[in-house]
Amino acid sequence: MITFSKKHEVTLFETMGRVFEVIDIKERIQKNVKNFKILLDKYIILKDKLSVGELTHALVAELELQRLFNEETTHESLDKIDSLNDFLVSISEFSKKHPEAAIEEYLRIVNLMTDLDGIDESENVIKLMTVHSSKGMEFPVVFVSGLEEQLFPLSTKFSPEATIEEERRLFYVAVTRAKKKIFLSHARARYRFGEVAYENRSMFINEIVSALLKEEDASQNRKGRKTKKEKIIQKFQSIGYVDWEQQKALIKQGSRVFHEQFGLGKVISVVGNGDNQKVTVVFDGNNMKQLMLKFAKLKVQN
Repeated sequence: MITFSKKHEVTLFETMGRVFEVIDIKERIQKNVKNFKILLDKYIILKDKLSVGELTHALVAELELQRLFNEETTHESLDKIDSLNDFLVSISEFSKKHPEAAIEEYLRIVNLMTDLDGIDESENVIKLMTVHSSKGMEFPVVFVSGLEEQLFPLSTKFSPEATIEEERRLFYVAVTRAKKKIFLSHARARYRFGEVAYENRSMFINEIVSALLKEEDASQNRKGRKTKKEKIIQKFQSIGYVDWEQQKALIKQGSRVFHEQFGLGKVISVVGNGDNQKVTVVFDGNNMKQLMLKFAKLKVQN
């Protein structure tokens, strides 16, 4: 969707309304995005016609959250119901006190409120928080997870406002919350936007003086089992390279390929003919490359 948005110079919100034109998204996901866009359009209109309380109660009722939580019949679902009821009471009280206020005003006030203000540091419990909300606080031991490229630092593809320097300052905040010890972790793969994404570890870890780091590979606990990525790479390595004339018949939109330098990738377009044929491939880490097929030397998964 991001590629489509840039290509057609429209916003991501507008792209949601044209999601059926985005050919590299599965039909099921296209329908879900379209339905979500219809829901958003409806409540954007209602936002100016209903009070904050009425708007919220209407949305919760339409989403049938109470019924969904009741059907789960777990302790967690009971907590969700309690939290939902507390939220509805809170927003109803706000609406009564501020009948002309918009939903943005309520959200602004809520964002300024935090349970962290009342933390009792003598409690032997884990505090889960965002890096932003941890500012000004310190703990003996700190865990920072999700330290992968495109996530921390966040990719500008997902957040145009993000800059490396801003993200680096935020990482500094996270690290300096620890008094004695800090654990920095990154995953080999994680689900993002409905698909498995294979990312490299964050550049911020690589910027730390190696003498200050003690690295451990949690994959050793897998008792010799290979990850899905390792199995795929192993399979590609067993495939012999075929010349580009043969590749023209094998490579098409959606083909899984392997490149010695860029790694695993998925072909999103093939254009041109003969010696000028080009392929656009999205490799690991959302790294998009346009390659001349004649010289790319891609291995193709049949």
